[in-house]
Parts: sequence; C-alpha cells; structure tokens
Amino acid sequence: MVNAKKLKFVFQIARHGHRSPLNPDYSKFYTVGPQELTPSGMRQQYLLGTHLRKKYVENDDPEMEGFLSSSYNSSEWYVGSTHLRRTVESARYFMLGFYPPRSMTNKKDIETLPFKYSTVPVYNNKAQHDTIHTTGNCLYLGLQYGIIHQTPQLWKKYDDYFKPRIYQKLKQVLNVTDDKELNYFDAFKLGDAVESLVFQGVIDQNEFTDKEWTYIKRLQIPWIMSSFTPLGTKLFISKILNPIVELIDFKIFGYWKSKTKLPPFTGEEKFVHYSGHDTTMANILLFLHPEDFVIDTLPYASAIEFELYELEAHEVKHPEVELNLSHEYDNYQVKVLYNNEALKLTHCEHTYCSLSEFMSHFKEHGLSPHEVKTLCKEEFELAQF
Repeated sequence: MVNAKKLKFVFQIARHGHRSPLNPDYSKFYTVGPQELTPSGMRQQYLLGTHLRKKYVENDDPEMEGFLSSSYNSSEWYVGSTHLRRTVESARYFMLGFYPPRSMTNKKDIETLPFKYSTVPVYNNKAQHDTIHTTGNCLYLGLQYGIIHQTPQLWKKYDDYFKPRIYQKLKQVLNVTDDKELNYFDAFKLGDAVESLVFQGVIDQNEFTDKEWTYIKRLQIPWIMSSFTPLGTKLFISKILNPIVELIDFKIFGYWKSKTKLPPFTGEEKFVHYSGHDTTMANILLFLHPEDFVIDTLPYASAIEFELYELEAHEVKHPEVELNLSHEYDNYQVKVLYNNEALKLTHCEHTYCSLSEFMSHFKEHGLSPHEVKTLCKEEFELAQF
C-alpha cells in the first residue's frame, strides 16, 4: 500500500535564461550587453514560473493542495541568486510568471496596484561573499578554479577529441579568418556564441549536421564539469546544499542543529528558489548520481527541483526512538526532478526516495558545515590535483 503524502517544501535551482555570448565580439546582434539576459531569456524564465505555478498552486492533486498561497506571501518564499545581473533578472522574471499582476479593469484596480502585485526581493551578494556562486566566499575554490583554467595541459585531451570534429566548422560558420590555431578555450567560446546566435535566430542551425550540432552542445560539458577536483566538487555542492539540509532538519525537528544558525532562512519557507548557472546544475546532477542519466547539455532555463513530502499514514512513533534521526526521516520522502522529469537516484530504492536514504547519501558524499568553512580558508596548489 502506498502511503498518502503531502508536499511540504520545494528547493529549486535553475540556470538563467538565454543570454548573449561570452565573447563581446557578437554583441552587435543583441539589444543587451555581453553575457546579459536577452528578451528571449526573460520570456523563458517567465514561462518557467507560469508552468510551476500551475503545478504548485493551481493543481488539484491532493498532494499539492494548499501548498502555496495563490498570491505572493513573503513568508513562504526565499528567492536567491548569484551576484551576476543575468541571474538576478532571471529570478525576477521567474517570480513574475509565478505570481503575475492581476488584470486591471477599472480605476479602483489601478489605485490598489501595490496590493495586486509587488516586486519580490531577490537576495544576492557581491562576488566575494556570494554563497551560491561557484567560488564565492571560498578561497580554496577560487584558487582551484583559476589555477585549473590557467593550466593548458589539463585541457589538451579535449582538444584531441573536439579539434578534428568541430573546430574548423566553427571558424567557417562564424567567419573567423585568422590563422590562429584554436585551443579548447577558444573553441568553447565560439561554440557558446553559436548556440546563443542560433537561439537568437542569427544563425540557422541547419548549417550544421546533427552530429556537428551535438559536438557544439557538448563543448560546454568539460568547461562546467572539469573546473574542479573531486574534492572541489564536493565542497562546491556542500556549500550550496548544507543550508537546504539544515532548513529541512529545522522543519522536521523544530530547531537549528548548528550552533550558529547557518541558513539565511526563517524556517517558515515553503519554496526556496536559487537562480544559478550551468556549472551549478551540472555539479549537483553529478553529486546526485541519477541512474541512466548522461549530462549531454544543460539548456538555458533548465531546472532541478527537490520536493519534500511528509507521509500522512506512517507508523506511530515510539518514545524510545523519537530521537533516532533515521526514524524521523522515514516519515518523509524526497523526489528530485530535472526539467520536470523524475530522477531515480542510484542510492535510493524508489523514485520517491526516503529522506533517510537521501540524507545518508549527503552525509557520505558531502561535507559538513564545519568542514566547508575550514576547507574554504585553505589555499589550493596544482600539486593537489
């Protein structure tokens, strides 16, 4: 018999919407500056918000009933972003889709506009204190990221793979006429430009064969998956997820487990939305290790949701085991979705993963808040790779 359950909490992390290329040479094709959110990217985030509103607010599924208010309630939400403009704007357009302004049909509606819709705060910090950003507020990660990207020999294997397959075609389509031989970093930026320009409608995707287009999309994968050592990846993910784990614990046990409250939350939040990057998404997926899942590409506005459900028909708690965390966790399940598709995690028996299984995986493969704080203060040298 399947236990009835109710949705209690959602943590979502999403990649920003479509942006202009990293290379400023192609800014002439856009109405925004380099690396900034385009109107198409704004629309992507708005549509993502409207889609999830239908799921979490307008859905008549008993599991979702009463989960979120139909209009924005600040106590239910925490919206965070990295420090970059494109992620901050993405978060705002996502929330605009989730809680759109009501239609105004008369003078009274116009006069009460502030009560119909208000701008949702998006919490973010400068780069050096950015707790969501890849390297923010962490010396170890910042040094590691910089050193790895300044060491060409670490990337030669990607040249060996991609050069005979796509480098020349990239130069041809983008009319790159100089005789400079491309390396992986150059090719990655050209591939990034091509993907954005195709999305923008400047370049026709049909200029590439299906196989060539696959290589272009795959060019981003080494950049976002090989920027850290295994320990660096573990540190990066733990830095992001530790506050969420503590918030979940607070919801179950009613107190903050750390001596100094780690998360920036009140404990009342029902939905935490982080606006991030492809690097964030890829490394979280790598950490989760889903079954039969290969990261081929991470499209703009991709999203991962962690849904926490409480079982309504669970065993009666016995006094002698009330302090047993695994027993408490067994009254809850976690479902992880990537672009609205449920993931079966290898360490979980079912798609609806018991919270005990989920927390055991995090404890085994993640770092504690204390370990994160300690390691982030250390320096990184290439010899540690």
